[in-house]
Amino acid sequence: MKFVFLHGPPASGKFTIANLLEKQGYCKNFHNHLTIDVAKALFEFGSDEFWGLVDDLRITSLSHAARENTSDVVFTLCYNHPKDMDLVQRLKRATTEYGAQFIPIYLACEVSELERRVVSPHRSEMKKLCNVTDMRSYTATRNHIACPIDSCKTIDTTSLGPEQSVNKVVEIVGWKVR
Repeated sequence: MKFVFLHGPPASGKFTIANLLEKQGYCKNFHNHLTIDVAKALFEFGSDEFWGLVDDLRITSLSHAARENTSDVVFTLCYNHPKDMDLVQRLKRATTEYGAQFIPIYLACEVSELERRVVSPHRSEMKKLCNVTDMRSYTATRNHIACPIDSCKTIDTTSLGPEQSVNKVVEIVGWKVR
């Protein structure tokens, strides 16, 4: 099993790329909003209890997938360094202990392009960050960098379309082109 950890700032293309990878039959898309939606049903968004449940759901779900050697999985996250490093290490341990290959990929993107993308209608449908002011506020308090793991690769999505970005992920992961 290949576990692809796709991370980057809001609107860098994580969900779009993960969705296309799943539609093209490369992997399952376990995007970060799946666990957020579950936790929001039980706890106040942003509370310690909320984030504790989100992290536990992510670790448990991905550990089970690795243990059962399901299809390859891509997981998306707006990684915030160094705050999220413990979660990443836990995800890596939870999947590699069952033999999964952990493949971190960072999606870089210029701020002007992020600001252009963040207002896309599909983002509001998914209840994601969807305006420039909120995005600026959000990113000002976070450190969205490539996860500092030696094997982490970077794809600059600034001038790439979704299909081109998917092709780069496929190449990095080593999947056969479909």
